[in-house]
Amino acid sequence: ELGVGLANRMSVAGPGTITSEPTRTQHSRLIYFNANLSSASLSLGNLTVAGFGSKSIDGGAMWLLGEVAASLSLVTFEDNSGKDGGSIWMSENSLGMRLDRCVFLHSVASGSGGGIFVEQDVSGVIVSDSTFMSCTANGLDGGGALYFGQNNYNVSFESSIFTSCSAEYGIGGALYF
Repeated sequence: ELGVGLANRMSVAGPGTITSEPTRTQHSRLIYFNANLSSASLSLGNLTVAGFGSKSIDGGAMWLLGEVAASLSLVTFEDNSGKDGGSIWMSENSLGMRLDRCVFLHSVASGSGGGIFVEQDVSGVIVSDSTFMSCTANGLDGGGALYFGQNNYNVSFESSIFTSCSAEYGIGGALYF
């Protein structure tokens, strides 16, 4: 897992594809980021992130807790799975997350937030020119593409597309607030 024990700034730029090769007993995430540092930042660009996670871990590809300014541009998340957040799980962050021209394809959560799960106390989630396609939440709360829990502020969507996303047992086939 990238992010464990790193300095306060991390950047990964492509072009490239990062895939998971899980064992029978262990499924991994690409990034586990528990930020207790000032001015922490995470930047991913021009990448495909595929095949990470399992239905028993939150944030199939990325788990972000605490103050980290996350910027993702031209990133495709494909065939990732998680308990809450098939591709991304985020909580307790006032620095926010910006998604620009990202694609979430076949992201599945056994709980809520097929593509992204934003738990609580997050400010400044901006989704711009991004696509969520065939994302699914199989839990009781829903949010096939995105799930937003309590006390999340300044959320905006600009020119984004939601296609064939579903909440199997909950509400919000695309979005749950």
